[in-house]
Amino acid sequence: MLVYFYLITVIFSVLVVRITSLDFIKRFQHDHVEVVVKPSGFSDAKQLFFLFFKICTPLINMIYDVYLLGFHNQIYQKMITQLFLEGKAVFNKN
Repeated sequence: MLVYFYLITVIFSVLVVRITSLDFIKRFQHDHVEVVVKPSGFSDAKQLFFLFFKICTPLINMIYDVYLLGFHNQIYQKMITQLFLEGKAVFNKN
């Protein structure tokens, strides 16, 4: 029974992360923001490892889903601000 609960939470977490990512991409396009610096190989691998950890750890994935769903707009604003401050994003003129 616990295995099924774990599998359901992992699947739900993957869906929430995927939907949130697609929404952020659409909002980037709507706000005419373009990310100009791609992450390095090590940075990209580190981000994927932590995302895998957040999705596959039983209690953490539920907390992470609630965080993503509850603070969606604040996460987006913080991400945009951080990208512009670091010089990794610019406004697209199109």
